[in-house]
Amino acid sequence: MTDRVAELVERVLRVPDGHRVYTESYERALGVYRIPRELLDSCLDLGLPHAEVDSQLCFDRTDIDNVVIGLSVASPRVNGLRRIGNAFAGLAAAGEEELVLEVSARCPEPGHPGPCAFALAVAAGPPAGAVERLTEQQFRIALTRPPVAPRRVDFPAPWRAAVDELADVRFHVLPDALSHDLGFLRETRLADCRLASRRLVASVRAEGGSARAATGLILVKPFPIYHWWVEAVIDGERTAVDPFFLRVLGELGITDPARWPDDLAMSGVYWFTSSPGERDEVASLTTHHGVRAREMAILR
Repeated sequence: MTDRVAELVERVLRVPDGHRVYTESYERALGVYRIPRELLDSCLDLGLPHAEVDSQLCFDRTDIDNVVIGLSVASPRVNGLRRIGNAFAGLAAAGEEELVLEVSARCPEPGHPGPCAFALAVAAGPPAGAVERLTEQQFRIALTRPPVAPRRVDFPAPWRAAVDELADVRFHVLPDALSHDLGFLRETRLADCRLASRRLVASVRAEGGSARAATGLILVKPFPIYHWWVEAVIDGERTAVDPFFLRVLGELGITDPARWPDDLAMSGVYWFTSSPGERDEVASLTTHHGVRAREMAILR
Protein backbone atom coordinates (compact mmCIF):
# COMPACT_ATOMS: atom_id res chain seq x y z
CA MET A 1 0.00 0.00 0.00
CA THR A 2 2.88 2.38 0.75
CA ASP A 3 3.99 2.33 -2.89
CA ARG A 4 0.42 3.07 -4.05
CA VAL A 5 0.16 6.00 -1.65
CA ALA A 6 3.51 7.39 -2.78
CA GLU A 7 2.51 7.07 -6.45
CA LEU A 8 -0.83 8.74 -5.77
CA VAL A 9 0.73 11.69 -3.94
CA GLU A 10 3.30 12.09 -6.72
CA ARG A 11 0.47 12.41 -9.25
CA VAL A 12 -1.36 14.90 -7.05
CA LEU A 13 1.79 17.04 -6.91
CA ARG A 14 1.84 17.35 -10.72
CA VAL A 15 -1.02 19.83 -10.37
CA PRO A 16 0.36 23.35 -9.77
CA ASP A 17 -0.41 24.61 -6.29
CA GLY A 18 -1.99 27.80 -7.64
CA HIS A 19 -5.04 25.76 -8.65
CA ARG A 20 -5.75 24.61 -5.10
CA VAL A 21 -8.46 25.93 -2.78
CA TYR A 22 -8.14 24.57 0.75
CA THR A 23 -11.73 24.00 1.84
CA GLU A 24 -11.81 20.41 3.16
CA SER A 25 -10.77 20.05 6.80
CA TYR A 26 -8.87 17.09 8.22
CA GLU A 27 -11.98 16.03 10.15
CA ARG A 28 -14.13 16.32 7.02
CA ALA A 29 -11.64 14.16 5.12
CA LEU A 30 -12.07 11.51 7.81
CA GLY A 31 -15.83 11.78 8.27
CA VAL A 32 -17.32 12.78 4.93
CA TYR A 33 -14.74 11.30 2.56
CA ARG A 34 -14.20 8.33 4.92
CA ILE A 35 -10.44 8.22 4.51
CA PRO A 36 -8.92 6.09 7.30
CA ARG A 37 -6.82 8.22 9.64
CA GLU A 38 -3.69 6.11 9.15
CA LEU A 39 -4.02 6.42 5.37
CA LEU A 40 -4.57 10.18 5.50
CA ASP A 41 -1.56 10.62 7.77
CA SER A 42 0.55 8.56 5.35
CA CYS A 43 -0.50 10.88 2.53
CA LEU A 44 0.51 13.89 4.64
CA ASP A 45 3.89 12.33 5.47
CA LEU A 46 4.52 11.87 1.74
CA GLY A 47 3.69 15.48 0.92
CA LEU A 48 -0.05 15.71 0.22
CA PRO A 49 -0.67 19.47 -0.14
CA HIS A 50 -2.39 21.11 2.82
CA ALA A 51 -2.77 24.47 4.53
CA GLU A 52 -3.94 25.87 7.84
CA VAL A 53 -7.26 27.70 7.49
CA ASP A 54 -8.92 29.19 10.58
CA SER A 55 -6.68 27.04 12.79
CA GLN A 56 -7.72 23.86 10.92
CA LEU A 57 -5.61 21.62 8.71
CA CYS A 58 -7.31 21.71 5.30
CA PHE A 59 -7.01 20.06 1.89
CA ASP A 60 -8.07 20.85 -1.65
CA ARG A 61 -11.28 19.09 -2.67
CA THR A 62 -9.91 17.70 -5.94
CA ASP A 63 -6.84 16.34 -4.14
CA ILE A 64 -9.07 14.53 -1.66
CA ASP A 65 -11.24 13.19 -4.50
CA ASN A 66 -8.10 11.78 -6.12
CA VAL A 67 -7.01 10.16 -2.87
CA VAL A 68 -10.31 8.30 -2.44
CA ILE A 69 -10.50 7.24 -6.09
CA GLY A 70 -6.83 6.37 -6.49
CA LEU A 71 -6.73 4.34 -3.28
CA SER A 72 -10.24 2.83 -3.63
CA VAL A 73 -11.51 4.27 -0.36
CA ALA A 74 -15.10 3.19 0.38
CA SER A 75 -16.40 6.75 0.04
CA PRO A 76 -19.41 8.44 -1.60
CA ARG A 77 -17.27 9.36 -4.62
CA VAL A 78 -16.11 5.79 -5.21
CA ASN A 79 -19.59 4.45 -4.50
CA GLY A 80 -20.85 6.75 -7.26
CA LEU A 81 -18.43 5.15 -9.71
CA ARG A 82 -19.53 1.69 -8.59
CA ARG A 83 -23.12 2.74 -9.19
CA ILE A 84 -22.17 3.44 -12.81
CA GLY A 85 -20.63 -0.02 -13.11
CA ASN A 86 -23.72 -1.66 -11.63
CA ALA A 87 -25.96 0.35 -13.94
CA PHE A 88 -23.93 -0.63 -17.00
CA ALA A 89 -24.32 -4.29 -16.06
CA GLY A 90 -28.07 -3.84 -15.66
CA LEU A 91 -28.41 -1.93 -18.93
CA ALA A 92 -26.69 -4.49 -21.12
CA ALA A 93 -29.20 -5.58 -23.78
CA ALA A 94 -32.03 -3.55 -22.14
CA GLY A 95 -35.07 -2.80 -24.26
CA GLU A 96 -36.70 0.54 -24.94
CA GLU A 97 -37.73 2.31 -21.73
CA GLU A 98 -39.88 5.33 -20.87
CA LEU A 99 -38.17 7.54 -18.30
CA VAL A 100 -38.96 10.75 -16.45
CA LEU A 101 -36.19 13.22 -15.63
CA GLU A 102 -36.89 15.87 -12.99
CA VAL A 103 -34.49 18.82 -12.92
CA SER A 104 -34.26 21.40 -10.14
CA ALA A 105 -32.07 24.39 -11.03
CA ARG A 106 -30.19 26.43 -8.44
CA CYS A 107 -29.35 30.11 -8.60
CA PRO A 108 -25.60 30.48 -9.24
CA GLU A 109 -25.58 34.02 -7.78
CA PRO A 110 -27.83 34.20 -4.70
CA GLY A 111 -28.63 37.76 -3.72
CA HIS A 112 -28.31 39.21 -7.23
CA PRO A 113 -30.52 42.16 -8.21
CA GLY A 114 -33.89 41.29 -9.73
CA PRO A 115 -35.67 37.96 -10.03
CA CYS A 116 -34.16 34.69 -11.19
CA ALA A 117 -34.89 33.56 -14.74
CA PHE A 118 -34.34 29.88 -15.42
CA ALA A 119 -34.72 28.05 -18.72
CA LEU A 120 -34.01 24.58 -20.08
CA ALA A 121 -30.89 24.35 -22.24
CA VAL A 122 -31.84 21.08 -23.93
CA ALA A 123 -32.73 20.92 -27.60
CA ALA A 124 -36.11 19.46 -28.50
CA GLY A 125 -36.17 16.06 -30.13
CA PRO A 126 -35.37 12.42 -29.31
CA PRO A 127 -34.87 11.03 -26.80
CA ALA A 128 -36.48 14.02 -25.05
CA GLY A 129 -40.25 14.19 -25.35
CA ALA A 130 -42.78 16.31 -23.50
CA VAL A 131 -41.40 19.00 -21.19
CA GLU A 132 -43.40 20.31 -18.21
CA ARG A 133 -42.46 23.32 -16.13
CA LEU A 134 -43.34 22.52 -12.52
CA THR A 135 -42.11 25.76 -10.87
CA GLU A 136 -39.90 28.67 -11.87
CA GLN A 137 -36.84 26.47 -11.43
CA GLN A 138 -38.15 22.90 -11.71
CA PHE A 139 -38.75 20.97 -14.93
CA ARG A 140 -39.97 17.49 -15.85
CA ILE A 141 -38.74 15.89 -19.08
CA ALA A 142 -40.13 12.70 -20.61
CA LEU A 143 -37.38 10.57 -22.14
CA THR A 144 -37.55 7.52 -24.34
CA ARG A 145 -34.37 5.55 -24.00
CA PRO A 146 -33.78 3.48 -27.13
CA PRO A 147 -32.86 -0.19 -26.77
CA VAL A 148 -29.39 -0.61 -25.30
CA ALA A 149 -27.28 -2.96 -27.35
CA PRO A 150 -23.61 -2.21 -26.66
CA ARG A 151 -21.56 -3.20 -29.68
CA ARG A 152 -17.91 -2.96 -30.53
CA VAL A 153 -17.00 -0.49 -33.24
CA ASP A 154 -14.20 -0.80 -35.74
CA PHE A 155 -12.30 2.43 -35.14
CA PRO A 156 -10.86 3.93 -38.35
CA ALA A 157 -7.08 4.45 -38.30
CA PRO A 158 -7.16 8.08 -37.02
CA TRP A 159 -9.35 6.98 -34.12
CA ARG A 160 -7.32 3.96 -33.12
CA ALA A 161 -4.14 6.05 -33.09
CA ALA A 162 -5.82 8.75 -30.97
CA VAL A 163 -7.13 6.19 -28.46
CA ASP A 164 -3.74 4.48 -28.21
CA GLU A 165 -2.12 7.88 -27.59
CA LEU A 166 -4.06 8.09 -24.31
CA ALA A 167 -3.06 4.61 -23.14
CA ASP A 168 -0.61 5.95 -20.53
CA VAL A 169 -2.79 8.85 -19.37
CA ARG A 170 -4.07 8.42 -15.82
CA PHE A 171 -7.50 9.54 -14.70
CA HIS A 172 -7.27 12.51 -12.35
CA VAL A 173 -9.98 14.80 -11.01
CA LEU A 174 -8.91 18.27 -12.16
CA PRO A 175 -9.80 21.84 -11.22
CA ASP A 176 -11.96 23.47 -13.90
CA ALA A 177 -9.13 25.65 -15.16
CA LEU A 178 -7.08 22.60 -16.21
CA SER A 179 -9.91 20.59 -17.79
CA HIS A 180 -9.38 22.27 -21.17
CA ASP A 181 -5.57 22.59 -20.99
CA LEU A 182 -4.12 20.17 -23.56
CA GLY A 183 -0.61 21.29 -22.63
CA PHE A 184 -1.18 20.08 -19.06
CA LEU A 185 -2.17 16.65 -20.38
CA ARG A 186 0.93 16.44 -22.58
CA GLU A 187 3.23 17.42 -19.72
CA THR A 188 1.71 15.41 -16.88
CA ARG A 189 -0.16 12.52 -18.60
CA LEU A 190 -3.12 13.25 -16.35
CA ALA A 191 -6.68 13.97 -17.51
CA ASP A 192 -10.28 13.95 -16.43
CA CYS A 193 -13.06 12.98 -18.83
CA ARG A 194 -13.39 16.52 -20.18
CA LEU A 195 -9.71 16.88 -20.97
CA ALA A 196 -9.36 13.37 -22.43
CA SER A 197 -12.38 14.00 -24.67
CA ARG A 198 -10.88 17.25 -25.93
CA ARG A 199 -7.59 15.51 -26.67
CA LEU A 200 -9.30 12.69 -28.56
CA VAL A 201 -11.22 15.17 -30.71
CA ALA A 202 -8.11 17.23 -31.45
CA SER A 203 -6.07 14.15 -32.38
CA VAL A 204 -8.75 12.65 -34.62
CA ARG A 205 -9.38 15.94 -36.43
CA ALA A 206 -5.64 16.49 -36.92
CA GLU A 207 -5.56 13.22 -38.87
CA GLY A 208 -8.59 14.13 -40.99
CA GLY A 209 -11.15 12.14 -39.00
CA SER A 210 -14.56 13.29 -37.78
CA ALA A 211 -15.25 13.76 -34.06
CA ARG A 212 -16.90 16.14 -31.63
CA ALA A 213 -16.86 16.48 -27.86
CA ALA A 214 -20.19 15.77 -26.20
CA THR A 215 -21.76 16.52 -22.83
CA GLY A 216 -24.90 15.12 -21.29
CA LEU A 217 -26.04 12.42 -18.92
CA ILE A 218 -25.29 8.79 -18.27
CA LEU A 219 -28.86 7.56 -17.85
CA VAL A 220 -28.63 5.67 -14.56
CA LYS A 221 -31.29 5.74 -11.84
CA PRO A 222 -32.03 7.47 -9.56
CA PHE A 223 -29.30 10.06 -10.06
CA PRO A 224 -28.03 10.41 -13.63
CA ILE A 225 -24.34 11.22 -14.00
CA TYR A 226 -23.21 14.39 -15.75
CA HIS A 227 -20.47 13.40 -18.15
CA TRP A 228 -18.24 14.33 -21.08
CA TRP A 229 -17.48 11.91 -23.92
CA VAL A 230 -16.88 11.88 -27.69
CA GLU A 231 -19.09 11.32 -30.70
CA ALA A 232 -17.59 9.68 -33.77
CA VAL A 233 -18.89 9.33 -37.29
CA ILE A 234 -18.25 5.69 -38.18
CA ASP A 235 -19.66 4.16 -41.36
CA GLY A 236 -21.71 7.32 -41.83
CA GLU A 237 -23.41 7.04 -38.42
CA ARG A 238 -22.87 9.35 -35.44
CA THR A 239 -21.96 7.14 -32.49
CA ALA A 240 -21.25 7.84 -28.81
CA VAL A 241 -17.89 6.37 -27.80
CA ASP A 242 -15.97 6.75 -24.57
CA PRO A 243 -12.67 4.85 -24.78
CA PHE A 244 -10.87 6.76 -22.02
CA PHE A 245 -13.59 6.40 -19.37
CA LEU A 246 -14.29 2.75 -20.21
CA ARG A 247 -10.58 1.97 -19.79
CA VAL A 248 -10.50 3.86 -16.48
CA LEU A 249 -13.52 1.97 -15.13
CA GLY A 250 -11.82 -1.31 -16.01
CA GLU A 251 -8.54 -0.27 -14.36
CA LEU A 252 -10.39 0.71 -11.19
CA GLY A 253 -12.15 -2.66 -11.08
CA ILE A 254 -15.56 -1.02 -11.58
CA THR A 255 -16.35 -2.90 -14.80
CA ASP A 256 -15.12 -6.04 -16.51
CA PRO A 257 -12.93 -4.92 -19.46
CA ALA A 258 -13.90 -8.07 -21.35
CA ARG A 259 -17.57 -6.99 -21.29
CA TRP A 260 -16.97 -3.24 -21.50
CA PRO A 261 -13.90 -2.74 -23.74
CA ASP A 262 -12.74 0.72 -24.80
CA ASP A 263 -14.15 0.37 -28.33
CA LEU A 264 -17.77 -0.05 -27.25
CA ALA A 265 -20.54 2.13 -28.69
CA MET A 266 -22.54 3.73 -25.86
CA SER A 267 -25.72 4.74 -27.69
CA GLY A 268 -28.76 4.36 -25.43
CA VAL A 269 -26.60 4.63 -22.31
CA TYR A 270 -25.58 8.27 -22.82
CA TRP A 271 -27.93 11.17 -23.56
CA PHE A 272 -26.25 13.86 -25.66
CA THR A 273 -27.41 17.35 -24.70
CA SER A 274 -24.75 19.63 -26.19
CA SER A 275 -21.36 19.89 -27.82
CA PRO A 276 -19.26 22.04 -25.49
CA GLY A 277 -17.29 25.09 -26.55
CA GLU A 278 -13.60 25.49 -25.96
CA ARG A 279 -13.96 26.56 -22.29
CA ASP A 280 -17.36 25.19 -21.22
CA GLU A 281 -16.96 24.13 -17.60
CA VAL A 282 -20.42 22.90 -16.68
CA ALA A 283 -22.47 20.23 -18.42
CA SER A 284 -25.88 21.43 -17.29
CA LEU A 285 -29.44 21.19 -18.53
CA THR A 286 -30.56 24.64 -17.38
CA THR A 287 -29.55 28.28 -17.66
CA HIS A 288 -29.97 31.28 -15.38
CA HIS A 289 -30.26 34.54 -17.32
CA GLY A 290 -28.65 32.75 -20.25
CA VAL A 291 -25.68 31.41 -18.25
CA ARG A 292 -25.30 27.72 -17.45
CA ALA A 293 -26.74 26.98 -14.01
CA ARG A 294 -26.18 24.29 -11.41
CA GLU A 295 -28.94 21.79 -10.73
CA MET A 296 -30.02 18.46 -9.31
CA ALA A 297 -31.47 15.79 -11.57
CA ILE A 298 -33.48 12.69 -10.61
CA LEU A 299 -34.28 9.93 -13.11
CA ARG A 300 -37.29 7.69 -12.55
